[in-house]
Amino acid sequence: MGRILIPLLFAALIQNVGTQRHSGIDKHSDEYRAHHSGIHGGDEGCTNTKLDLVFVLDESSSIWGPDFKAQLQFLSHITEDFRIGPDATQIAVLTFSNRATDHFYLNRYNTAEALQKAIVGIRQQGGGTYTNRALDRMRERYFLAANGGRPGVPKLGIIITDGASRDKALTAAAAAEARAQNITLVAIGVGANIGREELNLIASERKGKPGDKYTYTVENYEALDSIRVELSKVTCEEPAKWSPWTPYSTCSKTCGDGSQTRTRTCPKPGKCPGAAEQTRPCNLRPCRSKSNISKEQERVSVDYLQLSDTPVDTIRNKVLASWTAWSEWTECSVTCDTGQTTRSRDCRNGVPSTDCLGDSIEVGNCSKRLCETAWWTQWSQFGSCSATCGDGVRARRRDCHGGIAGINCTGPSWDEQKCNEKICAVWSGWGPYGSCSVTCGRGEALGTRKCIGGSSPQDCRGPDRRARPCKRQSCPEWTQWSHFSQCSVTCGNGERSRVRTCIGGEAGYSCRGDATEYIECNQRPCATWSQWGEYSSCSVSCGKGLKVRKRKCVYGRIGSDCRGEDRQQKSCQAGSCEIHAEDLRVGMGPLCPDGISSDGTCITPAVESNLSDQSPCNTQQCNIWGEWSSLRSCSVTCGNGTQSRTRVCEDIENNVQCSIRQTDVRSCNEGACPAWTAWTPYGACSVTCGSGTQVRSRRCEEGVPGVDCPGSERESRPCNLGSCRVPAAWTQWSGYGDCSVTCGTGVQSRSRTCERGVAGVDCPGSEVDSRECVLASCKAPAFWGEWKDTECSVTCGAGILLQVRECVGGSPGVDCAGSGEKTKLCVLKSCPAWGLWGKWGACSKTCGGGEQRRYRSCENGEPGQDCIGSTVDKRPCNSNDCPSWGEWSPYSTCSATCGGGLKNRFRACQGGGVPGVDCLGPATESVACNEEQCPYWSPWTLYEACSRTCGGGVKTRTRVCIGGVAGVDCPGPETDSADCNTRACRKWTR
Repeated sequence: MGRILIPLLFAALIQNVGTQRHSGIDKHSDEYRAHHSGIHGGDEGCTNTKLDLVFVLDESSSIWGPDFKAQLQFLSHITEDFRIGPDATQIAVLTFSNRATDHFYLNRYNTAEALQKAIVGIRQQGGGTYTNRALDRMRERYFLAANGGRPGVPKLGIIITDGASRDKALTAAAAAEARAQNITLVAIGVGANIGREELNLIASERKGKPGDKYTYTVENYEALDSIRVELSKVTCEEPAKWSPWTPYSTCSKTCGDGSQTRTRTCPKPGKCPGAAEQTRPCNLRPCRSKSNISKEQERVSVDYLQLSDTPVDTIRNKVLASWTAWSEWTECSVTCDTGQTTRSRDCRNGVPSTDCLGDSIEVGNCSKRLCETAWWTQWSQFGSCSATCGDGVRARRRDCHGGIAGINCTGPSWDEQKCNEKICAVWSGWGPYGSCSVTCGRGEALGTRKCIGGSSPQDCRGPDRRARPCKRQSCPEWTQWSHFSQCSVTCGNGERSRVRTCIGGEAGYSCRGDATEYIECNQRPCATWSQWGEYSSCSVSCGKGLKVRKRKCVYGRIGSDCRGEDRQQKSCQAGSCEIHAEDLRVGMGPLCPDGISSDGTCITPAVESNLSDQSPCNTQQCNIWGEWSSLRSCSVTCGNGTQSRTRVCEDIENNVQCSIRQTDVRSCNEGACPAWTAWTPYGACSVTCGSGTQVRSRRCEEGVPGVDCPGSERESRPCNLGSCRVPAAWTQWSGYGDCSVTCGTGVQSRSRTCERGVAGVDCPGSEVDSRECVLASCKAPAFWGEWKDTECSVTCGAGILLQVRECVGGSPGVDCAGSGEKTKLCVLKSCPAWGLWGKWGACSKTCGGGEQRRYRSCENGEPGQDCIGSTVDKRPCNSNDCPSWGEWSPYSTCSATCGGGLKNRFRACQGGGVPGVDCLGPATESVACNEEQCPYWSPWTLYEACSRTCGGGVKTRTRVCIGGVAGVDCPGPETDSADCNTRACRKWTR
């Protein structure tokens, strides 16, 4: 909303017509749209679309870098709210400190985008607060036609500053000169170091409100936007109106049908209804063949001051002043004989005989019938004063008409009165040169003098200040930046740094800014294992099986980025497997070996023991599963694939494969596929002027750039911020000014300006050149000049000073009565003293020994000069060691004595760090061990023949402990016995 109101303010500053405040308007409402369209020339609302606007920005050392950037951001926002171009609003910017610096004139940029880029490129110079130099610069150059100034377009200067100027008198004089050229000035003060008094010296008065000036204050630079609504109280232009009619002009003829005209002007040509000129007839009487006006009755003029009495500077600053048309002649001063008639004119925008050359009143003779007796004519107008100052005299006269003065007409024919009794303005002597304008490098020292008896320096001819170069020790300056270091890490948000050195001073104080600069690098996350998942259910529903658990390689690839296995398995027991008779009867698998048959069905003896009429069946060996094949490759490299393995049934009896095949399928590569993130926005240009580059970046998620994600992590493009600054150079010398005295021997001066630089530093030589001027000798009555203060007895706090005055044109006590000296109390600014320390800043490192800083400011003075000591205090911090891996522990005992186990070793992230975050790499490592096969029982042999053929015998079978000792490595018996042929033996009967 603030951006919408700014152009309304500027229109108001030109016309100053109050309107309703617009705070709180919804940007999507009809009211907003109607209001905003009015800003840019719609049928309703504000219609001002042309404005020549110059921003004058304080860039002195009292402004910190972030505050100066906030000031630039305020300007950048404003450009968005104007139509920019040669037929719309034009914006220019200059900054000031020890000198005024040109950045761009009104006709430099024709689009808001180009303006914003130019504003961003402005860099702060630092130095003192010489506001007067910026105001002079703006007035002399920025509204010239060659630099984009347009006739008839409102001229506006906005001055933003945070402190009092070095010379308030010079600032006030420079502002007055700018206002005299119809430049409307707005003064904005930031912070508590500048008062309303100085802002009032700069700003213009609001039209129709004497004493009310365009001044505003905010607490800080971030609050500049807050005054937009406050300023919007006066927003729109007045409708176009005619100016008042001028008086009718002199009749075109003295007789015989003449004409007179009068005119009026429209501030917006073509937008005021009606005619700009009116004509009426005059002197309709016929012309006489012979004039009755004698030579004594010829028209006379009242004398006024001549051009030679007007200072050249005053004339130069009042070029807009002009005479109005003459008024009509007044009635004749007499009713008989010869009298007088007058007419007048006004000096528009100036002072008669000073800004407008010639007379403001014209006197003519008029003839009436002859009078019968003598009488005094009317008094004439008073003539010009015999002197411009120092007790002059002016006179008027009258005539005894029809007689002799003193005889027929009693009383004097001449009348005199004193005029211009004020003391003539003269220069005092030059005061001592002040302190150097800079604390280092080359600057200038100023000497001043006062115009005694004048209301302003313009009353005394010649300059009121002079300058001489001064040089201090070389200023501290930064070296060039070093190259950026390597990234501190290969992944996981590292940083690169570069450094520079403050030569001749202390970083952060003498050299503003940081000695070290950091940028982020390798921001992609480091590859790491996820947590193990839960174990799966057992792979079989009965007997021995396996359980499996898995983990993922996050932000990387298994093997190259994440070391170790992505799955673990352990055995599981799902209970004993049993076969029931009813299952066998429906064909559930072959019975082997040594089944028994009953009722034609082959079953195991263990299933049903109460079957009668049993007989052996299916005595062949059982089929067994073969070994699992190797796992096939995963079906995809990422994004949830599968891999399988198979095994087949082996018929041991016939040494062939069964027709049965079993397949095991498992998930693989379950992580998301590597992919690029979206590009980041382009960063800032690598240079502030000329050609540079902008960079943007992206990350390869779930992979490695250049391997899993083809292409580059970074992309650059060229950027151009315009040509860099042109070298400083002197302007042409100005013409010589008026002589410093009105009589006797004086001095004339001329000046030149160091464009884009500092006089005496960037431009060798002097800004001012003087020569002697000799006028007629003079002798004026001696008089006391104004009291002048000498230096206070102290440099800060309360003290005593001596006031002196000069006996101008004579000797004290002889030509001037009284004393030329007296004392008075002087109270200066508070003495310099250190302010309180600020809070400690963040530690420069998180571990390994960093540094914290805190700052203080020298109040009412300059650090190192007025306040002894440093502005910065340092202390160590985070001296603890940075986290790092400790030594590996010994490997643990193998998890299995045979059949393939694992042994592990560990290491700790020392220093309070988190493994995988502060310490990169795994905290655990595992290696295989005891991979030889474990001892196992061979299959049982077939039962041997029964020990008896009937009556209950025994049959036995055996097995062997392969790779071990029976009863030790293979639990259980080697031999197994079973009853057989238990039926009774047949016997012979007797």
